[in-house]
Amino acid sequence: MDNYSSLISLFLIGLICITLIDTLGAVASRKFNFKYTYLSILSFAVYMGIGYFLSNHFQLIIIFATNSLLGLYDSTIGLKLSIRLKANSENIDTVESNAKMVISMIIVAVFFGFIGYSVNGYLGPDHSRFKH
Repeated sequence: MDNYSSLISLFLIGLICITLIDTLGAVASRKFNFKYTYLSILSFAVYMGIGYFLSNHFQLIIIFATNSLLGLYDSTIGLKLSIRLKANSENIDTVESNAKMVISMIIVAVFFGFIGYSVNGYLGPDHSRFKH
């Protein structure tokens, strides 16, 4: 049961981080006049971090599912937050959460989650996942 509480905790941390990136990033991009899309790297880091920390206790499929939900949240609610807060980005007012964009973001989230999982496998204390 302890593992599932860590799963829920890390998922909630991911949601909070994505929300902060979307909200504070939108305001900062407008205030300091930089492109909001430059902050995508922070979202990628969140996905990678979630994959890294979850890989200590869970199989890859759980990391994929968790990051898929985070990517879904980022590409729907996160986008709406950044639009509402008038992020400094070209065409952000006309962008809509369409199926292709949502699927693309989920794939990106899963990809970076896999990288985090892999990095922990190579650098983490338990390398057994990659031993023959």
